Amino acid sequence: MAALQQSQSRSTTETSPQDGSRTRNEAPASAVEELLSAVVQKLADIVSDRVARSPWAQDAPAGIAPLSGGKHVRARAFLTAAYAYGIPDRPGVRDELIDIAAALELVHTASLVHDDIIDASATRRGAPALHQLTTPATAILVGDQLFALALAHSASRGATVTAALTRAFADLCEGQLLESALRWDADALALLERYGALKTGALFGAAFELAAHSAERTGAEQLRAREAGIRLGLAFQFADDLLDIHGDLEELGKDHGVDLRNGVPSFPLWLAAQHLFADAGPDHATDQTALAAVAGSALVSARTRERIDALVVEARSVLPPAQDPALLEAAIRAVVTAPAPIRLPNTESEES
Repeated sequence: MAALQQSQSRSTTETSPQDGSRTRNEAPASAVEELLSAVVQKLADIVSDRVARSPWAQDAPAGIAPLSGGKHVRARAFLTAAYAYGIPDRPGVRDELIDIAAALELVHTASLVHDDIIDASATRRGAPALHQLTTPATAILVGDQLFALALAHSASRGATVTAALTRAFADLCEGQLLESALRWDADALALLERYGALKTGALFGAAFELAAHSAERTGAEQLRAREAGIRLGLAFQFADDLLDIHGDLEELGKDHGVDLRNGVPSFPLWLAAQHLFADAGPDHATDQTALAAVAGSALVSARTRERIDALVVEARSVLPPAQDPALLEAAIRAVVTAPAPIRLPNTESEES
């Protein structure tokens, strides 16, 4: 709290030799955008230098560009939160941030390559899925290669960084392995949320943990940041689940209705099943046509958004205080509004 009060009492301007006087929020926000551009370029270079040289890439060049990332939500959240917590003024910090952000995105892309095989998805990031362009075996190896490249680019940044990424990837795999155990009945919500927290939340947890680490926060604060990031990642997943129901192929850039097609109870689909069970009995609770109709209802959307709001509130309560609260709020929004714009519950740090 003392750190928060101190940050709020600071001058609202800072001087840059290149840009003159800028507001305290504008300078870090501009730095985040500049670094994110550098991360995108680094990802393209990594893919070009290490992945595109493989024979499969010569036969299926359309599979290369999607491997450099999509919206780069995890990188943006990491960079924004790191600046919110206060980047130390020391040599090499810029390159460190770029390497960590790129590693987060490489882990994420590796998981998507594997996910598309598991889900039998036809498209990813607006292009044919890699296993469709090549073979499932090739796609598995490319996913493995991307994860190895993530570790290679994080190793020079210390054991803490590598440990956070490997922990997140292990949790992600554990979450995926829970998918076959998901159920539609009323007492299955805890397992459903654990599945989402592991499969999606873990990497967001690593992003916020490493943001606090890069800002040289205490170990306890890094753990709090990780827990908050996991909650935000779960909120992201539920928002993405809504988009899977209400969006279309052009908007999503990936297959639409994958969970419904594969019989996987996403949060809104699970809510729909509860309504069907109450109204029509268990025989109709998992009927795909009925599920799709109820899952697309205003009631299910509202209930899902209520849970998203609650997760955001939980995350805010866990996050350590930041030097720049408004920028930390921007990091939260970068995660939760990434699937599609939604209104978040108010916070005292928001500007009127």
